[in-house]
Amino acid sequence: MMKRMLLCSLLATAGLTAEATEITFTSDLDFRQLYVFAEGEAVPVSVTEPQTSSTTLDLAPGRYYVAATLDSDDGNTYPLGAMKTFTVSDTPTTVSYTTSENYVPVRFTVTDENGHPLKGIAIDAGADDFSYVRFEYSFHAETGDDGTVTALAAPGMSFLCSTSDPGQHYTSLQQRFSTGSEGIDVALSYTGYHCISLTVTGYYVPEWDDPANFSGSATLTDGNQFAFNLNNGGTGHTLWAVVPDGRYDLLLRSQHDEEGYEVVATTPLVVNGADVEQTVDLSGARKVSFAPDDLSGDFTLYATNGDRRVALTTGTNRTYLLPGSYELAGAFYDMATERRYIFGHPFHVTDAALTVSVATDHALYHDVTLDVSTARGKAGYQAYVNGSEVAYAEGFIKSLPAIADGSYTYTVTNVWVDKTQYVLPLTQEGTFTVSGADVTVPVDLTDHRFFTLHYTRDGKDFDFSNMNLTDSEGRTVHVEQGGLSGVRFGLRPGTYRINGTLEFDLTGSVSGTLTVPDDCPAELTVDFTGKPTGIADAHAETLTLRVTTDGLQVGAAPGTATLDLYDTTGRRVLSKPATGGATISTTHLPAGVYIARLRQGATTRNLKFAIR
Repeated sequence: MMKRMLLCSLLATAGLTAEATEITFTSDLDFRQLYVFAEGEAVPVSVTEPQTSSTTLDLAPGRYYVAATLDSDDGNTYPLGAMKTFTVSDTPTTVSYTTSENYVPVRFTVTDENGHPLKGIAIDAGADDFSYVRFEYSFHAETGDDGTVTALAAPGMSFLCSTSDPGQHYTSLQQRFSTGSEGIDVALSYTGYHCISLTVTGYYVPEWDDPANFSGSATLTDGNQFAFNLNNGGTGHTLWAVVPDGRYDLLLRSQHDEEGYEVVATTPLVVNGADVEQTVDLSGARKVSFAPDDLSGDFTLYATNGDRRVALTTGTNRTYLLPGSYELAGAFYDMATERRYIFGHPFHVTDAALTVSVATDHALYHDVTLDVSTARGKAGYQAYVNGSEVAYAEGFIKSLPAIADGSYTYTVTNVWVDKTQYVLPLTQEGTFTVSGADVTVPVDLTDHRFFTLHYTRDGKDFDFSNMNLTDSEGRTVHVEQGGLSGVRFGLRPGTYRINGTLEFDLTGSVSGTLTVPDDCPAELTVDFTGKPTGIADAHAETLTLRVTTDGLQVGAAPGTATLDLYDTTGRRVLSKPATGGATISTTHLPAGVYIARLRQGATTRNLKFAIR
């Protein structure tokens, strides 16, 4: 009786009368979740979890559609099936929802770089076309001994699938496909990919470790995004991964003495049409200490390989490094002067132990001012020098650290023009050198146009929960502060593409075009009209990260995701399980720039943000 009263209340709030008819839904399997929509409504009038093959609801006369997830005989859950329409009159009736009517088979085949079947590869797929219950249109499968697996999906829909290797040897593949009325065969192949085989020797192995296996970690990156950790898979000293052609950096860390200090090494790897075999000998590593001791945790160490500058993980004032050229960059704060001091200088490791000293004498540090010019005059700024914040805006923020002699990189993220703050989605970057005197660094933004950007859809303002901006050259950035309608931007004249998901709107992702003219007005509006369209990453709708005042807010599909947080050295400073709606606190972390990596299944979301 109570259930009947609650349902009538729900129908009343949906604009339906309480005069209802009993409709019985049946299936050949147990219902997991049952969604019922009134025709023309985006919000369901009923969401139930019957856990049986038959259930009865009270519905007012009218046209409806129903969709359901089902529990299979083997204990798995079938994803949401097709939307089936039905009509309710004043006579009780039965609506049948069976697997044969509402699902079609998707037959996956995965082969390795040599064309052989690949076992144990996980496949996650999500629909490009979304409804209110879009997250249920995703499904998971894993290949068997013959490299194949069959899954069920709703017919007549477009999907994006991606692979993941639990053994962390094969990088991810992505492919789009559409389900017809009879199902589809989807072939995923690593043909054209090549194997990197890395043999590691000369590292310290404690007595209690198996000397046949590598004792440490190795991370392969493409120089831009985190890729994945290499694994030896029980094959002794050899680490291996199968990747596409490209240029990579391999970062190795391994215990190197009885006190637990690590050897840290990096090596460039180029894959160009053939497998790569390489040996890294860590026996020549030398102890490097940094003075004073209290610099521990407040500096970044870089290795240089030609034009590549690779951040290494230290976390202590002592480590082991292979002979080569390095650069030390970091900062310390003096309570007496209430000022931050930034340093950066190169050093070289040869065949002996080395102590790298950082000068703490304030007289050796100099004032550095970024002279930001715009077409509307001088501007205040928020910027980062070697990862440390440098900010100045008259009447708002004043935080100007002193900087020691050396070469530095800077990134300008925000400017204040006429005392109004503007975000630079495509950050302005450059270099400068300090040599015994104060420095003024010219930053020319006269080619930028500054405006307030509004987003509308069918004439109404909305906000983004997740937003990306792509320029005419194909460079894409995640806009951390641009999710709200009415945010002020600074961009060069040109055409940009905006993709993202909407705040408090469950109808999917949108994509629109932003044109910034040379004679840009003070306000611009991008109108996203009509039905939302899919974007490149279909899973972005269910896997999102958002910066809040308390930390990072996680958006995820049902289940558990993993959030990893890295500092600018590549060192992981936090790793936690996360569920949709949770906020992971970052208040305990020191100021600086971080990269967050949220993973769920084969889907990954990266976000670069700053803590001030």
